Amino acid sequence: MTEFYIRLVFCFIVGNSDMHLKNFSLLETAESSGEYALSPAYDLLPVNANMPTDKEQFALAMNGKKMNLRKNDFLKFADTCGISRPTASKLIQSLVRLTPRWLEMCDESLLPDELNERLKKIISERTEIIR
Repeated sequence: MTEFYIRLVFCFIVGNSDMHLKNFSLLETAESSGEYALSPAYDLLPVNANMPTDKEQFALAMNGKKMNLRKNDFLKFADTCGISRPTASKLIQSLVRLTPRWLEMCDESLLPDELNERLKKIISERTEIIR
């Protein structure tokens, strides 16, 4: 559940408001083992940057909310995932610490200037929300 949780926080930070259940899959670890693991990540798109009219932060509700998510919402959701709040805070902070690198990657990308600026703004604002 830790990897799933990290992906949810990442999706929030980068504005992936299209994160829904079809974007998470399980793979059987060995044929007929009955043991499953989260598949590699896919469909990680900064939808809020591409479609600024999409006001939702998540496609799925977290604590009954799709908008105005705060750090406490992620900490409450960690309880549901069986992750302690201190561990959840550390996971969140490990992603927040990557903000400077993500902003550099935006500048190194071939994104059009307007989209680049929107994405950097989303990343900066959302990391402040969950810091």
